[in-house]
Amino acid sequence: RWALTAFPGRGYLGSRTLGLGSGTVGRQRRDHERERCGMEAVITTGGKQYRVAPGQVIRVERLGKDTGTAVEFTRVLMVNQDGQVTVGPKALASAKVTGLVVGERKDPKVLVVKFKRRKNYRRHRGHRQTMTAVRITKIEV
Repeated sequence: RWALTAFPGRGYLGSRTLGLGSGTVGRQRRDHERERCGMEAVITTGGKQYRVAPGQVIRVERLGKDTGTAVEFTRVLMVNQDGQVTVGPKALASAKVTGLVVGERKDPKVLVVKFKRRKNYRRHRGHRQTMTAVRITKIEV
């Protein structure tokens, strides 16, 4: 309930989209949607791991690319192709996940507050992380 009223007018942040059309942004696909697509992968970028499938839109740390530019993720940790799981750096040496940059936007502000009691020490700082929305187009092994 608190999350619904934390940012009036924006709604619940978990289902927020970038206003970039259809697709799930920043939300993982439901299990039945995952089963329908024949291939999925786990990639790493920006120090985080993402479970992706073709057609899915993910939000990653800022890539610094223009909208419409192709992006290639070569750090693939796992590939699942119709139930056949491929893991390991030797097996995935040539694997890559390609995508298309859909847009770039800032996340909601995160407030950092430092406080020490009885010392008159209070610091307030805000931070908005820039995120890039990428639509996954192809997974190659």
